[in-house]
Amino acid sequence: FAMTRFTCPVFPGHQVEAVICGIQSICSWGNDVHSFGRPSKWKNADRLVASVNIMWQMCKLIWLEMTLLEYVVWIGGLCVALACFQRGQKLLHSRSPKPPTKRDFSAFLWWHAVWHCVLPFAAGAWMWVRGRRLGCGCVDAVVC
Repeated sequence: FAMTRFTCPVFPGHQVEAVICGIQSICSWGNDVHSFGRPSKWKNADRLVASVNIMWQMCKLIWLEMTLLEYVVWIGGLCVALACFQRGQKLLHSRSPKPPTKRDFSAFLWWHAVWHCVLPFAAGAWMWVRGRRLGCGCVDAVVC
């Protein structure tokens, strides 16, 4: 879906969302890869931009007219992603104040990676469903 380009805007504000997601990607990399496990300003930046992104997504649920299928894809994808995030956090903090076991930490990394994959996949699936409804053809795409 990242390689998909539509012939018309799938929703108003798509350029704003592209900027937010670009900044989010950089901050997530800084927090989850570059400075993982160490105190860093990346953690606060990642949380701040993620909060802005979540507010933006919630606003879309309010101001965009969607079909039932679009709502199901959007909300379903968000629920699956949040469940993955929550599962990872639970594994990471399950033995608090003791550090997580190696097994729990490995499971956390898996669930956190799935969280980062499910969100873009769900967003891409939503854009595909919406684009088809609006008659926006897609070009230069892996799947249309």
